[in-house]
Amino acid sequence: DHDPVLAIIDTEKGSEHYSDQFRFNRAITTDPDEVFTLSKNLIRKPGSVRTLIIDSFSVYYQSLVSKYADLFLKREITSKGNKGEYYVIQPRDYQAINREAYNLVRMLIACDLNVIVTAHAKDKWEDMKVVGLTPDAPKKLSHYFDTVIEIETNLQGEFCGIIRSKDRTNKLKVGQKIPWKTDIESSGYISKAFGHSLAD
Repeated sequence: DHDPVLAIIDTEKGSEHYSDQFRFNRAITTDPDEVFTLSKNLIRKPGSVRTLIIDSFSVYYQSLVSKYADLFLKREITSKGNKGEYYVIQPRDYQAINREAYNLVRMLIACDLNVIVTAHAKDKWEDMKVVGLTPDAPKKLSHYFDTVIEIETNLQGEFCGIIRSKDRTNKLKVGQKIPWKTDIESSGYISKAFGHSLAD
């Protein structure tokens, strides 16, 4: 029996639903400092692990916003966001929040592991109109990663992956659909496209 080659930092307690399909090391946390430390420690000493998954970055980011709201409540006494009992994040506050989020992202993309980051979807607005979907995460998150796959459901309620915006590797084409009836099917399809599994 081999050691797991996948590691997941689970911020939603959702990985237990596919633990019968994949073997992986798992840490469950929503604490943003712990997410960073776990990632850093794994990158330094990956052992047999070849792929790191953060599921989901959206929950990590929401927790990071909450962390800073608590911090600013104590520090930003004169800010209009300070309501005494709670703090409302102000636009300028996102500079510090995003700096910490992008520190994690830069560490992830600089490592030698395969990195998979999931994010919830939210409406993308342009000129006061919804023009599609975008990750519920810092604005530039998808710019950092090589391949961006959007998962949607068709009229029959089946999942399907779509390369909506880019694939820098040129292994998948923009507009290409990825079968996603099961996670094993999608994993096999993507592994075949890239010419190696996530264990390599």
